[in-house]
Amino acid sequence: MGRRSVIRGKLFWACVLWTKRFARNVRGQLACVTIAVNARRVVILIYTLLFFALSAVFGVSLWQTRAEYLQLRAQEAASRRRLAEAEQRLHDQQQTLERLRTDPAYVERIIRQQLGYAKPDEFIFRFEP
Repeated sequence: MGRRSVIRGKLFWACVLWTKRFARNVRGQLACVTIAVNARRVVILIYTLLFFALSAVFGVSLWQTRAEYLQLRAQEAASRRRLAEAEQRLHDQQQTLERLRTDPAYVERIIRQQLGYAKPDEFIFRFEP
């Protein structure tokens, strides 16, 4: 299908495969001239635009997914850090509990320090700062 020039009226804008151009006619006046557009070019243009639109949508989606992934990795790192701290506290508490169960001297020292107990013949002096 070759290019054809056809002089048309003002209603040509409704046709999809025609494009409007203004050119000088034989008498030098401006006239509306339409040029037939190759249907194959229009289809290629539509597919190209569709490709770029889908690429943009995919790119935005990929960008958002990556941002969400990085946020989740940061949350995971924080959770692992809190878990390690909790495990360390648990280990310390288990050691303290085991000493309380097996070491009478340690139990006596804890009772004296934290509860303020004393043996019957002892006096406790407390000084306020």
